Amino acid sequence: MGKVKKNRRRSKGLSATPYSRDGSLEERVEMMDTADDDGEEPAARVTDRTRGQTLQRHKLEWKSLRKDLDMMKRERVKLSKKNLDEKGARKDMTRQLKSMQQAMEDRHKREIAAWDHPQAAAEKATEVEAVEQEVMEEEI
Repeated sequence: MGKVKKNRRRSKGLSATPYSRDGSLEERVEMMDTADDDGEEPAARVTDRTRGQTLQRHKLEWKSLRKDLDMMKRERVKLSKKNLDEKGARKDMTRQLKSMQQAMEDRHKREIAAWDHPQAAAEKATEVEAVEQEVMEEEI
């Protein structure tokens, strides 16, 4: 690209990714990561209008999780197996890796099930609410 063309692009404010739009998937994933998760089962994310968008978001989340897992695995390799303190930390890290991956898999399965069978997801949510109410009544 020549100098004139670059200057035109800069003056028009064109970005390097001309097909990106406000509220892209990456931004939504970042917002989800920052949002606090209180353990509630989401029927379907409000920001995802279609099943395809949900799958795209899942791809981005897996990519992010893989990056985090790889970084944690590199840290785990640095810990000694023979030192008892480090061995415990190493085992804890391994458990954390497995739990993070399992939690992501479970959440994605629930979200896809919610898109595939919205009525079943709604029924399950009402069942969970009923059980929680029964527990609350028993405590009183």
